[in-house]
Amino acid sequence: MPGRALPFSGRTGAYCGRPPATVSLLGHLCRTGPSMKADTVPFASPTGLQALVDSCRQALRHIDPNRVRVAAAVLSREGRIFTAVQVRSRNCSHCSVCAEAVAIGMAFTARAFDLVAAAAVMRDDDRIAIASPCGGCRELLRDHGVDQVVVSQAEDGTLITARPTDLLPWP
Repeated sequence: MPGRALPFSGRTGAYCGRPPATVSLLGHLCRTGPSMKADTVPFASPTGLQALVDSCRQALRHIDPNRVRVAAAVLSREGRIFTAVQVRSRNCSHCSVCAEAVAIGMAFTARAFDLVAAAAVMRDDDRIAIASPCGGCRELLRDHGVDQVVVSQAEDGTLITARPTDLLPWP
């Protein structure tokens, strides 16, 4: 069952209505250490979207909660996942950089320019939950062609997605 779309988006979890292709997922974490185990799953499918969320959660589990609260991941059309964390300034909040922007930069550095999906999670005390991107990140994701963003999770575990364009107040 594909991810459910937000009521106003009219979209399902399938990327552009095309059948999902099977690709290899290569995890890249924004820290020193081993990369995630490669696996083969359909991109932008419920399995691919869950891999994005799992990659974000894995990144937060290995980082001091006092330093980082948000992790994000983007999925390239080739099936590579780029996971990053926010970069916070301890003294100047407007100098912080969102995890989504760092993940996009990591993808571009690896020459992965065709991005299809994104997800973010936020740590709140001992709980790690899916987080909808901020307004600036919604614009970045739209500008760089991401078609599907995980914005929430239903009680049954189904990931709820939307297009970045549908999350913005203007076209």
